[in-house]
Amino acid sequence: MNMARFFRAIPAGRIAFGSLFGEADYDKILTPGYEDLIPPKPVGLAGIRYVFSPNKYGQLTPELITVIHMTFCSTLGGILLGAYLNGKRAFQDFMENNQATQFANQMDAKRKIQDTVVLSMGKGALKWGTRIGVFSFLFLTSSTALAAYIGHHGFVEFIAAGVITGSLLKLDMGIKGMIAGGVAGSLLGTVAGILSSIVLYLTGTSMESIEKSQYELKKFRKELILEKMHKLVEDDYENLAESKISKDKSLDDIEDIKDIKEDVNPVKK
Repeated sequence: MNMARFFRAIPAGRIAFGSLFGEADYDKILTPGYEDLIPPKPVGLAGIRYVFSPNKYGQLTPELITVIHMTFCSTLGGILLGAYLNGKRAFQDFMENNQATQFANQMDAKRKIQDTVVLSMGKGALKWGTRIGVFSFLFLTSSTALAAYIGHHGFVEFIAAGVITGSLLKLDMGIKGMIAGGVAGSLLGTVAGILSSIVLYLTGTSMESIEKSQYELKKFRKELILEKMHKLVEDDYENLAESKISKDKSLDDIEDIKDIKEDVNPVKK
């Protein structure tokens, strides 16, 4: 379902004729003075502090939320990958090394192979989950910080983030190890930058629009919660009114109930 939605979002002209028709204006707002209503983001060190610091309401920026979400997904993917690879190898090794082993019974053999595979899966999940999680966190943090410093997203920060990440991961191997790690990281960053640019170009979007969509989704979720709370208050008000009418057969105190409703209404407040 998500893949179908992704391919439907790709303009046909981009696939059929490449860049002959230029950029589309589907999502551009042409209202005069609209851009003046949006305060510009700071750049330099102030931009880095802005991205990695919560606002006065304690809310995280869309860029930082993206780093957290993608790091979590990468770590989860590393855990699953490591568990699968180590579990498969442990099962094969056990079958090869214990063909002539005499077990007390079939249940004993199953228990031992299960213990071996589960232990190996745990080690693989910890190993690969940690490695991929740390790499993703350093890479995403570096690229986000560089983009915040420059003031826009581009291709260069992927390469620079790869160099920084590769060098930091090989810090314990000295200068030569850091250089080798930086070269390998730059290659990975180049691949990531190319893939990201291709996907963004085909879909006609940008990193700024993706981050804005995440922010709007979070805002919509908050508004939906407030709407549900308002609905609960409305239901409580109706129940109180019906209870008052059925009990006293009077509406003398209905204004008091309305006052209570207005006091606890989170939307109107």
